[in-house]
Amino acid sequence: MKATAAYKSESDQIEQFLAECCVRGDGFSASARPLNLEFCKSVEGTRGMSETAFGRRIVERGFQKQHTEWGNIYIGFALMNAKTGEPPENDS
Repeated sequence: MKATAAYKSESDQIEQFLAECCVRGDGFSASARPLNLEFCKSVEGTRGMSETAFGRRIVERGFQKQHTEWGNIYIGFALMNAKTGEPPENDS
């Protein structure tokens, strides 16, 4: 029961992070490590989440994970620019 509540809470935090800090759409992608670091900043006051657990939750939401020579990326969304609040340039 406690594990289910913790999972639901983590899921809500990720959905809130995606809604407030990211833009979704074709042509967008996000590097795994910076994405997790921003997520951990956004849930300040909690213990955050490991990169592995965070990645699993992102994939569970239907985003594709891809390994590149520069590290893992997630396809279908990107971090908004922290200074301007604007989405990054879309590659599509």
